[in-house]
Amino acid sequence: MINLSNVSKYFGTQDVLHEIDIQINEYEKIGIVGPNGQGKSTFFNLISGEIKPNEGYINIPKKITMSYMHQNVQLSYKKESLLEYTENSNPKLIKIKNEIKNLNEQIQKHSQNIQLLNKLDDLLENYALLDGYEMTHKAETALSGLGFKENQYNDLFENFSGGWKMRAELARLLISNPKILLLDEPSNYLDLPAIEWLKKYLENFNGTMLMISHDRYLLNSLTTKTIEISNGNAIKYEGNYEYYIDEKNKRLEHELNKEKNLSRKREEIQNFIDKFRANSKKASLVQSRIKMLDKMEEVDVKINKASTNIRIPTPPSSGKNVISITKGSFGYNEKEIILNNVDLNIDRNEKFAFIGANGAGKTTLLKILAGNLKLKSGNLKIGH
Repeated sequence: MINLSNVSKYFGTQDVLHEIDIQINEYEKIGIVGPNGQGKSTFFNLISGEIKPNEGYINIPKKITMSYMHQNVQLSYKKESLLEYTENSNPKLIKIKNEIKNLNEQIQKHSQNIQLLNKLDDLLENYALLDGYEMTHKAETALSGLGFKENQYNDLFENFSGGWKMRAELARLLISNPKILLLDEPSNYLDLPAIEWLKKYLENFNGTMLMISHDRYLLNSLTTKTIEISNGNAIKYEGNYEYYIDEKNKRLEHELNKEKNLSRKREEIQNFIDKFRANSKKASLVQSRIKMLDKMEEVDVKINKASTNIRIPTPPSSGKNVISITKGSFGYNEKEIILNNVDLNIDRNEKFAFIGANGAGKTTLLKILAGNLKLKSGNLKIGH
């Protein structure tokens, strides 16, 4: 379905992708992995046609529908509600809807025109075939699954925050029913319930899906193939993320052993050359070894190393109890209570994860524990 042949892409002197050959088949679910800044989004931009390769070619069937969820989107929109923005995701349906509207206006003036009536019947049939009558329901289902409340559907889209706009954009792309779906970090703006809904939705997606993600849970759950993009190369693995990690480690071990064996052999040959270089009786053997050394292959073992180095200072030793909250309550105003009657006790060496829906108060609770916010009622006790 998608064929990249000898594709190279560079920006100035930076060679991002170099002579890659990748075949992506219909209905494959592929995870795209690799270190940040190595070309994963560039790979998507090439497939979507947003940028062109400097060398090679990309072959995708003509007229095939494709939806691309960018990691960061500059959203443009008209004065329309959240629901209107989401359900108007299919350009073909919008065009047909406008044609139906124009035809109905003409038919009101020429009600006996058979040609207009037949054209209207054809348009209505095409509209139904493209699930036009189901788009509102699909939009409501996707918006609900991604965390929107029903009373928000008629709110102006432009009034939502950036993160919620990205959720709406994701819903919009999902219900457009493309044949190829490109998702760049789709879980970035989602909480756990929304991620679970997205997972279930994508499990039933009937098309080709490529997903860039650092979420191992999604990659292992949804993908059956993996493409690693790193050091200008693209390598396809015939399994999910877990399979990819296992195979990559095996490949790395094989290359390291091969490089070690070749280094040992080079050293043995070089020792022979150095030992008998001045011996005229061994001249032919020395020349033979020199030629052998020149022809020996080089093994380029590339090991990706994390570029981020985070240092957390060692904290002073504490007592058994580090921090506790008793009957704590907090709100940013009197009408909006974020945390109510909270009891929390954290002892030394315990590790906590705060989970919950967006807006439930996770960050607020951390700010209270850090002393950046004060409880409206209740007690906060810092241990020693």
